Amino acid sequence: MTLIPHHNPTEVHIFGGAKTNLADPNAPELLGGAGTYYGEPVWIRGLVQFDLSEIPEDAAIISAKLTLYSNPTPINGQGPQPVANSGVDNTLLIQRITSPWEATSATWKNQPTATEINQVVVPHTEADFLDLIDLDVTNLVRSMAVVNENNGFLIRLKNENAYTYRTFCSSKYADDTKHPKLVITYRE
Repeated sequence: MTLIPHHNPTEVHIFGGAKTNLADPNAPELLGGAGTYYGEPVWIRGLVQFDLSEIPEDAAIISAKLTLYSNPTPINGQGPQPVANSGVDNTLLIQRITSPWEATSATWKNQPTATEINQVVVPHTEADFLDLIDLDVTNLVRSMAVVNENNGFLIRLKNENAYTYRTFCSSKYADDTKHPKLVITYRE
């Protein structure tokens, strides 16, 4: 089963800090990042959920592969020509969200909880742009199936240090071929 939602209603870009509490469910990008907003330190995370309802309850998940494409025109980032990846340590985490949330109301201050159990660690990169093709998220999807609770994935930096970014296209990005993709193989 291949899932590539277009304008996914369960996807949001949240960011905040001491005085900032914002979200954008229509953002063309999803990212783990840290920077400043009007001089204030802020942290940026992506929340994305794929509809797994077509998978039978008793199915065995064989594999789950997540693909995220670097945003070639990032809104957030460093330099005169922003790049998708920057910072001294831009190691990225993909975690399973453990509490319900709504894309239309999620913000930095009420963001859902997530777990480090079975998280996927994506190593630091020096590349300005780097697509993440077929990340193995099998254990995360299996956990969603076992607890019968699909709250989606949290995308965030491991160390949320200022001026560090890993920026990917969201399902609202203009080029459909760069939307987040989840490929699940299962046995009934």
